[in-house]
Amino acid sequence: MFRFLSIIVFLGILLWVFFSRDPRYDNFGSWLVEQWRLFLGQTRAVFSQRSFSDRSLMRLWLYRLGFFSMLLLIISGFAPVVFLGHHLSGFLLLVHLVAAPIFGLSAAFLALLWAQRQQLSADELFPKGKKQRSENTRLQFWQRLYFWAMLLCSIPLIFSILISMYPLLGTNGQAAMLDVHRYSSLIITLLAFGHLLVVSLLRKAK
Repeated sequence: MFRFLSIIVFLGILLWVFFSRDPRYDNFGSWLVEQWRLFLGQTRAVFSQRSFSDRSLMRLWLYRLGFFSMLLLIISGFAPVVFLGHHLSGFLLLVHLVAAPIFGLSAAFLALLWAQRQQLSADELFPKGKKQRSENTRLQFWQRLYFWAMLLCSIPLIFSILISMYPLLGTNGQAAMLDVHRYSSLIITLLAFGHLLVVSLLRKAK
């Protein structure tokens, strides 16, 4: 069941990548290379200039750090399941174990640095009447909603795998925690690409 759902999700993501290309780039690969180039530049700025107090730079750097670590987690975690029907092992397991704490730390620091700017008001969550909102306002709302949804989903994603490493719940409990981790990873993958879609639409609207 999990493999079938994973295939459906990644087929949908591939269709999104194909049909929602940024006109500034030839394909998703060139966009990815540009993001990597920006990430390396921001990394040099953060560590060579010790710009830890520059909140704007730190937010962008942590966002791209989280994005690339999540990309490694998605590839290493889903590739053996989707293409081979096997469990995670070998070199891909090592990549997964290295990328996981980087993603967890970047998500935690992003929550601290970006939480105030991503606040959702009661009027946005529970609108009264039929108040018309502009397209840009709606996209900003969805951007913030995806942000909080990803942070909330990262809690069971991280703690389920940590709990499964210890003999606290028995064999059946460990298997259940692994299932929670798998399905949480699938949900957060959908949320992450939904967030990217909204960000790309916001940039096109400017």
